[in-house]
Amino acid sequence: MKKIMTILFSTIFAVGIFAGCSGGTTNDTEDTKDSGTSQTETGSDLLSASYADIMKTGKYLMHYTIKTTVEGKTNVTDVISAFDSNNKSYIFDTDSMKVHEIVKDKTVYVLNDDAKTYYKIVIDDTNSSGTTASVEDQKIDTSGIVYVGKGKAELNGKMMDYEEYKTDQGTLRYYFDGGKLYAIVFKSAEMESVMEIIELSDNVTADMFEIPAGYTESTTY
Repeated sequence: MKKIMTILFSTIFAVGIFAGCSGGTTNDTEDTKDSGTSQTETGSDLLSASYADIMKTGKYLMHYTIKTTVEGKTNVTDVISAFDSNNKSYIFDTDSMKVHEIVKDKTVYVLNDDAKTYYKIVIDDTNSSGTTASVEDQKIDTSGIVYVGKGKAELNGKMMDYEEYKTDQGTLRYYFDGGKLYAIVFKSAEMESVMEIIELSDNVTADMFEIPAGYTESTTY
């Protein structure tokens, strides 16, 4: 569960920062990366703008694999996350475990899809125990985001375009393959995460935030 909490927080952080990066938080900035020339960029000129616009609606589906390295240990997880206003759904799938969570009405529902059970955690504003509730209450501060520039770099053995941002916590690069968002890479002194994007769209349905029929409540994880 601690590993899942680490992945969950890094995911929320990366996604929250991404949503704040384009289309309004980007200042006009001279870009000198890799090209040796200087040019002025605005939010609407950036490849990330259309993706950020989807996320800023508050209703979107994001499916990706995330490789997170913390203190020298690397975990790879497949994540399907859905958002609609204050409702959230996460499905984390690793080699060793699968975790399905739904967050709505200030309650976290941890689902066991194999046993068809769920466990409830009420989100308490005073909770500081390190559980999912306290992680979900973290606020993402996007006020310090600065657009650095763009260029080309290799990722997974392939040269791609990237757009880079700097935050108080670290740096973010958004890699594009043929104009399509391929990955989000976040680096800080403590952590590195690589999110390879499978789908980022508005394909969100109401049943993603509902406990499936036939599930019963459990008193333990």
